[in-house]
Amino acid sequence: MHRDLDCFRSPTTIVDWTSAESPVNTRRLGTNPPKTGSDRFRIRSKRWRVSNLQADSGEHLVANEAAGLRLVGLTSWQALVDTAKLKPRQRILIHAGSGGIGTFAIQLAKHIGAEVWTTTSGKNLEFVKSLDADHAINYQNEDFEKRVNNVDVVFDTLGGASLDKSFSITRPNGWVVSIAGSPDFRAAKEMDLDIMRSLLSRVVGLRVNSKARSAGVNYRFIFMKPVSEELAQIATLVAKGVIKPVVDRIVPISECQSAIEYCASGRARGKIIIRMID
Repeated sequence: MHRDLDCFRSPTTIVDWTSAESPVNTRRLGTNPPKTGSDRFRIRSKRWRVSNLQADSGEHLVANEAAGLRLVGLTSWQALVDTAKLKPRQRILIHAGSGGIGTFAIQLAKHIGAEVWTTTSGKNLEFVKSLDADHAINYQNEDFEKRVNNVDVVFDTLGGASLDKSFSITRPNGWVVSIAGSPDFRAAKEMDLDIMRSLLSRVVGLRVNSKARSAGVNYRFIFMKPVSEELAQIATLVAKGVIKPVVDRIVPISECQSAIEYCASGRARGKIIIRMID
């Protein structure tokens, strides 16, 4: 099922955290919220502190915006810039444009100079257009593969049928970059997995890589990597107003469970930030 969110596909999920001391963290979380102040959810490296992000951006970022930048910003950057090498005047389809990653990816693609297509629900059509998306497809009553074809890049944040159909609308030698599909041997190598997990990833990725080869398309599954130089460039773009972080809501750690349920409902626009201290 298509959902407009950067959210949960299993009992564990990725959440952005911020505390009174302003650390930024991306952790795996079970369905039960952790206790406030738990050492498990503290970050000790100063490199990823919100204060550092604010310094990189000339203090233009508030802590909550900075907390939501790391995951969505680096994921989008590494998909569009590092992997697909998106260029001006190329055409890109971004799935789930009103989600946390989608909202950032649309703005980054427009900054690069690409023509941006995106999928979203009917209620969010005008919202994604306000982010400068050139074309918005209402997935509730339109099939994206009937609206657009021969794109240079597809950024898949959904997996499943959306990923499968994306190969048919991508030009030969174009790129399908996914954060929700099947990992493969390339992803295993980048993550430096052990032999057993590498073999498993190779097997899991056989089907999607076969589809990519049949379509003559490049496929990559990516995991976000913490690259401070890229994060500094992202912070600069935000400071200049080129990209505006989209935060749906900020909730205290005591309401973590309700935040998970809200995100899973598909109503969220942009990121949901959880404060470590109520």
